[in-house]
Amino acid sequence: MIGDVGQDRYEEVNFRTIRGAKGANFGWDHYEGKSRYEGGPLENHVKPVFTYPHTGGRCSITGGYVVRDRNLGNLRGRYVYGDLCTGDIRSIRAGPGGAGSSSGTGLSEGGLVSFGTDTRDNVYVVAGGSVYRIGR
Repeated sequence: MIGDVGQDRYEEVNFRTIRGAKGANFGWDHYEGKSRYEGGPLENHVKPVFTYPHTGGRCSITGGYVVRDRNLGNLRGRYVYGDLCTGDIRSIRAGPGGAGSSSGTGLSEGGLVSFGTDTRDNVYVVAGGSVYRIGR
């Protein structure tokens, strides 16, 4: 899963395997999300599995991770991501064929800039100069 920052209107998430990501063309700058941005048609580009608009104060996706932590049952198997401007942390279940709707996690951190994981599959959020663990 790849969180891909848009330009003016949309943010997107792409799905590629590690092998399939090498040399992949995600459509920029012909497309922003699934909408035409500039330039002519572009064939054989990787279309996003999920997009969201810059509404409600949203402006820039902060890509995250697919949750593997068994203690986060309701998030397990879902891709968590956030938005820099709102600080909201959301999740989607996605794969090569597309993604379901986005769900709120009830978590929000101002200054959200990154996510991380450790060897025990714990998921962390970097925001406002601090690191927070999701869960416990």
